[in-house]
Amino acid sequence: MLCSSCAKPLSEGGGGCPSCGVARPERPVPGRVAVGTVVAVSHPRAEPVVDQHIVAATRVLAVLTCVGLVATVPVGGGAMFGRALLVVAVGLVLLLVTGCVLVMAVRPAAEAGGTTFGAITRPLTLPMRSVVRERTVDVSSFSIKEVSGATVNCDVRGAVRAAAPSRGDMVEVYGKRLRTGAVLVHQFVDRTSGTTLPVRMPVACVTARLASVAVAALWALATLGMAVLLVFG
Repeated sequence: MLCSSCAKPLSEGGGGCPSCGVARPERPVPGRVAVGTVVAVSHPRAEPVVDQHIVAATRVLAVLTCVGLVATVPVGGGAMFGRALLVVAVGLVLLLVTGCVLVMAVRPAAEAGGTTFGAITRPLTLPMRSVVRERTVDVSSFSIKEVSGATVNCDVRGAVRAAAPSRGDMVEVYGKRLRTGAVLVHQFVDRTSGTTLPVRMPVACVTARLASVAVAALWALATLGMAVLLVFG
């Protein structure tokens, strides 16, 4: 192994570089993204649980389904339109069920004063509209400085079983590196105290996310059904 600073061979016995003194990099550990000292901690912020890409995709798929339903009239006449209505009807029933789950997860009755039929049908009238923004999750961020000198920004979505890391703590971060370069933390090890701290997403937030994906999948199936009818009759 070569030194990352002077490119000279490192000794097999461990320790730093015998030439320039730079610390020897640690061996890779499966799942571990970064190791370093916490240099900054940000105040928690609230972010929507449902990804905005899912919201946009659901709206597009709903529009395509409606376009396909209208197109069956000139293409196949009343018979094809009837079959298309049957596909849409099945989809609407499933969406109502999913809408119940989504609204109960996003707007618990204790907070919303009861679940209304209008709230349940939101995934039908305007898919995934403001209802999905009513459930947020706390996101706390901290930055660590690795031995190499690189700074890594880490995001913690959800609750940590114990206190979040403080400035000066030496931590191992396990998670997924995002396109932005930041790390979405699944768990981290506080080397200062020797404790492993998993990150837990609240059950209601997980339910809301799964329900939103189910809504998008149902609209995708409805769109596919319209396409099959238009192509194969």
